[in-house]
Amino acid sequence: MPHQRRASPTTTSASTQRRCRRPLESQSPSHREPFQRDAQLPLAGIRVVDLTSWWVGGMATQVLALLGAEVIHIESTGHPDGMRLTGFALGHPDWWEWGHMFIAAATNKHAITLDLSTHRGSELLRELIANSDVFVENFAPRVTESWGFNHKAVSEINPDIVHLRMPAFGLDGPWRDRPAFAQIIEPMSTMVSITGHHGSRPVAKGGLPDPLGAWHGAFAAMAGIAALRAGRPGTLLESTMAEVALNACPEPALEWLTDGTLLGLTGNRDFHIAPNDVYPCIGDDEWVAISVVDNDQWRSLCKVIGADELSDDLELNSVAGRRARAEVIDALINSWTAKYEPFQCVEILRRVGVPTGLVRDPRDLSIDPHLVARSLFEELDHPVVGRHPIPGLPLRMSGVDHWLDRPAPTIGRDNSAVLERVLGLRPSEITDLAENGIIGDRPDGI
Repeated sequence: MPHQRRASPTTTSASTQRRCRRPLESQSPSHREPFQRDAQLPLAGIRVVDLTSWWVGGMATQVLALLGAEVIHIESTGHPDGMRLTGFALGHPDWWEWGHMFIAAATNKHAITLDLSTHRGSELLRELIANSDVFVENFAPRVTESWGFNHKAVSEINPDIVHLRMPAFGLDGPWRDRPAFAQIIEPMSTMVSITGHHGSRPVAKGGLPDPLGAWHGAFAAMAGIAALRAGRPGTLLESTMAEVALNACPEPALEWLTDGTLLGLTGNRDFHIAPNDVYPCIGDDEWVAISVVDNDQWRSLCKVIGADELSDDLELNSVAGRRARAEVIDALINSWTAKYEPFQCVEILRRVGVPTGLVRDPRDLSIDPHLVARSLFEELDHPVVGRHPIPGLPLRMSGVDHWLDRPAPTIGRDNSAVLERVLGLRPSEITDLAENGIIGDRPDGI
């Protein structure tokens, strides 16, 4: 339920009289006309000011965009979203547009640049907040507060706003103002304490807390939107990556608290499942994963690999027994899987009820027959990178046959569209902003 246009406290009355809320239409030449889906989507009519950077914030607001919200992503030419700089396509024209993370996490968004260190840039952000339903940021609290956008200030600009803050460690506590990436959060969450091989150092997988934090953040924003639609406006929500990661990896703490079991580094092996590992197949770096959960699956596996004598061994009719002889069992499985291609292994074991799956090469995912049949990947034309597959939402909704309408925006792509159509600025005013470096469409110094 979008609210009525209100002026920000610093906006002059003459200015606000000529401003109005209008739906924003992308000016991208690769914009695909919607399949009359926008009105059907749950967040249709919601406008989101997206002051996030990097994956956790960018993906959270992307979820809102794919569900129908009008998301306006804000960065500056002096400090572009860090995801833009992950492509390392130096030598290409407009190399900063090749950032693979941004291309994947910014679909369906609009993008503008604002220099928030200037009075006019800050004022324009205030006006956008005044004309929106949701405001999302994921900086360390001291950063946005140094710009003058703590919750008190934001709620004074727009008392109805759903304000989602996504700091790494929270809005209070001794680590309040520390920035962090997933590579820092992951070890602190205990994930790394159980990731790696026995006798070696712990291994950080890298990045996992970001999508976990993103989906929790999107859920929090939708809870605020639900409250807004129910007539309870003005919600402050907090979603922290550190606490999300702890909730995603509770096993080490639960095992210790329950019976004093200290989990450690066991590679792919598991305390409650055996055998549980990946095994080599024919081909270069080809593997299958096998997990035996119960004795019926164990006996089926023994029969398939020609090890009936193990099936008859009573000591192996328990996870503990199979774990104790894991080296012998894994050697037998290795010898069997090495005779087959991975797809053959999967099909043979699937037929006898043994849980198994391919260890997939990420380069093959967009052509995987099952994922193709499910239409998980959709193709978009990016003005710099060209046509490429992008994963949509891992959701299905009646009446919606696709999620992606627009590619990730180039930097500052929608400056004129947003400032003119949302805030009512005249073309001459937009030109002045560009000439004064408050907006732009290239990173500074390039």
